[in-house]
Amino acid sequence: GCPTGLVCERFGAETPTTEAVLDKFHVTAIAPWGNGLALSIGRFDVPFGIEKHDEPLNLTATTSEVFQFGRPQKMTGFQGAYSFAPWLDATAWFVNRWESETTEDDFNDINQGKSGGGRIGFSPFPREGLLNFGLGGWYGSERGTSKDRHKKRWVLDGDFTWSPTPRLFFAGEAVYGGEVSIETLRQVGAPVREATRLDQDVNWWGFYLLGHYDFVKWLGLTFRYGLFDDTDRGRTGVEQTLHSFTVAPVLHLSALIPDLRPMGVTVPRTRHPFHWVDLKFEYRLNHSSEKVFGEAQD
Repeated sequence: GCPTGLVCERFGAETPTTEAVLDKFHVTAIAPWGNGLALSIGRFDVPFGIEKHDEPLNLTATTSEVFQFGRPQKMTGFQGAYSFAPWLDATAWFVNRWESETTEDDFNDINQGKSGGGRIGFSPFPREGLLNFGLGGWYGSERGTSKDRHKKRWVLDGDFTWSPTPRLFFAGEAVYGGEVSIETLRQVGAPVREATRLDQDVNWWGFYLLGHYDFVKWLGLTFRYGLFDDTDRGRTGVEQTLHSFTVAPVLHLSALIPDLRPMGVTVPRTRHPFHWVDLKFEYRLNHSSEKVFGEAQD
């Protein structure tokens, strides 16, 4: 149905595929040095923010634009972590690839380029209120050929969590990133119409804010607002600003079983426990500054 002489685009019409990958696996040893230095090798979640690739580890059914487009989600390689004090901790890593669900190829390791990064966490109130701030970064080669090893991708990430009461917590994350000399940004057709760009330096930024409250032990409510500005269309393919409003009631079904305790682990750097079985009902409103969600015609 595209008029003659035009390039048209049907966003979201790609053929779905099924992939089988090793999601997470790592081996950790604690070196008897100071408070204990944790050294690990394997495949990890990147320890920025609280959102994870695994749905059961989130309090919404979907993830934010920052998590999807703005930063790596997983990494394969070496990681070290150390707690200097109850209020100060640090994590560093040396790994392969930038792994996220926007990656067009599989998750097999690329050994021709490496990335490094880290996160420093500061908890001014580690016991009462459990307030935590984190600042981290990622830098390295993210291409698969030796000729592209000098072309770097980087991101700066800041996050916070605050649990003022056992039932209530707030979380947020902000990113600013860039990539040097993307070889080709392809032409995008109608209704957006973007020309081909060659050797383009790109940047992006975004953030999300999330709050969760448990009314009773078996019922909670999550609200999240997210914004992502793909300034140079390096991450989504379109120069656009994305907004989303997400509301998700969460039923902690396993909490209805008498005398069954939660799993004993919590959402990272909060007091909120993970439950054995959660049921989420989510309403999400998405908005873009461009016409990428429908079949709009000029």
